[in-house]
Amino acid sequence: MSYLARRFGFYLVTLWVALTINFLLPRLMPGNPAIALLAKFNGRLGPQALKAIEVAFGVHVHESLLTQYAQYLGQLAHGNLGVSLTFFPEPVGQVIANAIPWTLGLVGTATVISFALGMLVGVYTAWHRGGALDTVLPPVFTMMYGLPYFWVALAILYLVGFDLHWFPISGGYTDGITQGLTMNYFLDVINHAVLPAFTIVLTALGYWAVNMRNTMITTLSEDYVTMASAKGLKERACALR
Repeated sequence: MSYLARRFGFYLVTLWVALTINFLLPRLMPGNPAIALLAKFNGRLGPQALKAIEVAFGVHVHESLLTQYAQYLGQLAHGNLGVSLTFFPEPVGQVIANAIPWTLGLVGTATVISFALGMLVGVYTAWHRGGALDTVLPPVFTMMYGLPYFWVALAILYLVGFDLHWFPISGGYTDGITQGLTMNYFLDVINHAVLPAFTIVLTALGYWAVNMRNTMITTLSEDYVTMASAKGLKERACALR
């Protein structure tokens, strides 16, 4: 119980530090979000609009930093994440809510695929340990698992999407396409999901494969596996069961 309390306390402190840094960084940097947003409109907004935007983003409110910090924490406690700079004037909470289904679908599907493939590859290399694949694949998978997701994503995005134009490089579906439960829309979404899903599978596959191989090798030394093989159980059944 004390261990759980310590871990929970550690995570609370980490959360507080992250939130505090998130509060301070925009205020220590030159400029502010309102000016950045105003620049996107190429001067089409007047001083009154700038003042309204500053109020929406909580800058230049003529309050002490401590008061702003207390209001910031209070709004977060009530689930108010403020206004999105990219999708102004949409609230940040709504932007996150819109992205959750897409994120769960993409990450969930890619995780299942990487798990299934990793398990199969791990079983195969462990059962044929000492072979050519068992010599080559574990170091490769370990290296792949250590690569940063964003670096692999940028490399694949440039090579396959930007240079070869095989897949779209942004968005979840083609602009203007009719959304709905149609095969055309479904295939378009799949086409947009190939690159990000492939990145997740490629980097996560090594984790599942290496762990499954190590677990499998440990299990193969158990007496019941030796007995099953001696009794004539087929190799495939011994490996998979």
